Amino acid sequence: MSDDNQAQEQGKKPKVEKEKPNFGLSGKLTEETNTFKGVVIKYSEPPEARKPQKIRWRLYPFKGQEALPVMYIHRQSAYLLGRERKIADIPIDHPSCSKQHAVVQFRLMPYERSDGSKGRRIRPYIIDLESANGTFVNGTQIQPKRYTELLEKDVLKFGFSSREYVILHEGSKDSDDEEEEESEPETKRLQITDDKSSEVKVKKESDVKVKKEKDEDEKSKKRKQKESEVKVKEEKHTKKVKKDKR
Repeated sequence: MSDDNQAQEQGKKPKVEKEKPNFGLSGKLTEETNTFKGVVIKYSEPPEARKPQKIRWRLYPFKGQEALPVMYIHRQSAYLLGRERKIADIPIDHPSCSKQHAVVQFRLMPYERSDGSKGRRIRPYIIDLESANGTFVNGTQIQPKRYTELLEKDVLKFGFSSREYVILHEGSKDSDDEEEEESEPETKRLQITDDKSSEVKVKKESDVKVKKEKDEDEKSKKRKQKESEVKVKEEKHTKKVKKDKR
């Protein structure tokens, strides 16, 4: 007789084994939670995934010297590239490319400004999903399952396909500032607060000074008015005295 049956006969609850820690992949990388149109997605967006806010990134495809239609990639935070057209945001049909080949992912990442202050900005990255024949940035094969930052004018290639994809965006001159998503750094905020405090202080001092000047003017007017009244009274009194003497 098993221990569980013995425990039941004795009126005791059978022992329940504790669930062992699960160190497997979670989130979108698991089959149960990431099936789209019957296809298991091999990729999960990271916590820092963000949709571009201001800069409109684009992919310019070329087949040899022939320019193909522009692909706008600023409308969502990630774009899956591959041969599986049911799920690919950007299909790549060359037989050397994998069904789920790579992902262009926009990420909110920290960086240091030219003045030494800290900030965060949204930048494009590419990650190879362990494709059969690799992903290439500017002719160099990138390591699979690792993010590689993309810069303007970088050239992407997939597998043995001859197509090249050039990444560009609108108004690249001030892109670092334009794509800023965080609020101003603490030091800058403090400086602004101090400046505002100084402005308030100056305004208060100015208001006090104006009020004081107004009060002094009022006092001066009243004093002159009183002196005038006294003078008039004195003149009247002098005239009366002279009249009485006559």
